[in-house]
Amino acid sequence: MPKQHILVLGATGPSGLLFCEAALQAGHALTLFVRNASKVPQTVTEGGKVNIIEGALTQEDRLQAAAECGATVFVSFAGPGYGHQGTPLTDGYKRLIPLLSQNRFERAIVLLTASWIAPEDNVALKWKLIAGMVRMFAGNAYADINGIGNYTMFRVPFLSDAGPAEVHSAYLGSPNIGLKLSRSSMVQWVLREIDEARWTGKAPCLSNCE
Repeated sequence: MPKQHILVLGATGPSGLLFCEAALQAGHALTLFVRNASKVPQTVTEGGKVNIIEGALTQEDRLQAAAECGATVFVSFAGPGYGHQGTPLTDGYKRLIPLLSQNRFERAIVLLTASWIAPEDNVALKWKLIAGMVRMFAGNAYADINGIGNYTMFRVPFLSDAGPAEVHSAYLGSPNIGLKLSRSSMVQWVLREIDEARWTGKAPCLSNCE
């Protein structure tokens, strides 16, 4: 696998931390765009070539610094959290993505939930119910999720801390796409996708099993 310089958003969450550790073990260089640098553990800061840019998605100068960090791949594990209000991720991506396109970036791989429906999906009842529940109980988060859909590369169902397992990637309605995915499996899929670029410009859903 060619070694890459990767700009990572959402690096301090459980999925982002796993990705950073695995990417460093694979020999990649990382630039982390984080709101609070103190939340990045030593396992990451001392794990290899790591640069940290502290800032928020509302700060144009910090976003510019991230876009000019020298990376060529952008990976985001950011997602709506508890008490989510408005569409900060969508608004942030609208600021950031044009800057990335101006600064040598070749790939953008962004996490999205399975509640976002792609045109290629053959949507079963269970997915409609999930999307409906998200809209009912997290309306602001759902609005932001749909905005992010313009830039996404992969969607995930319910995440767990289980160990690595086979990952299926396809559109909703495909036989092997179920409701569960381990974070460790997701991380390995993202690393492979950076190398193989099989899903460029598409929006697959990932899962371990039906």
